[in-house]
Amino acid sequence: MIKKWLTVLCLMPLGMAQALALNLEDLSARLDRPSLVAGSFEQEKFLIGFPKPLKTQGVYTFWADHGIVWETKTPFASKMILTPTQLRSVSDYQERSVSSEDNPHLRVLNQLLIGLMQGDVKVISEHFNVAFKDSEDLWQMLLMPKDKNIKMVFVKILIEGDKEVKTLRFYSPNGDLTVIGLKDQHHPENIPQDLQIHNKQ
Repeated sequence: MIKKWLTVLCLMPLGMAQALALNLEDLSARLDRPSLVAGSFEQEKFLIGFPKPLKTQGVYTFWADHGIVWETKTPFASKMILTPTQLRSVSDYQERSVSSEDNPHLRVLNQLLIGLMQGDVKVISEHFNVAFKDSEDLWQMLLMPKDKNIKMVFVKILIEGDKEVKTLRFYSPNGDLTVIGLKDQHHPENIPQDLQIHNKQ
């Protein structure tokens, strides 16, 4: 279930040997980091042995320090609620929940993904070696995992954005690829009920 959510892509060259102008603190300062942001996403998952990617579309809402709700609209309806302590998957057919208290590996992934969305430099630098490439309109950040447990899920991550994170690309060890593009970002008035319920527990 964790791998289903994560993303993977064959990375474009980053010129890692070049002197890179951007560092984690610069990036953190550049990002707009509102406490509540929502938008739409498009995901393509490229699986070894399949000629075409699996495509899904939906909407998401991110509440800083509390979690993310990913709601898939097409080709089928489902919902994934990611918080610092739990991963919950909901569909018309079943509901599954995994606690990060019982799964240290999941706890690291949750912290990472929430940290990426809000530019948490401490979380990023703790678990990854980082390289940057910067231009006037777009920055790219390449993450190489330090932790062997993370390497079991993905071997590297490429993130692109400007004032906001726009695209997340992850590589899995077996060569599978998923790309998530974020767009239509805005600031909603209401916190998702799924996150409100979790944070009252």
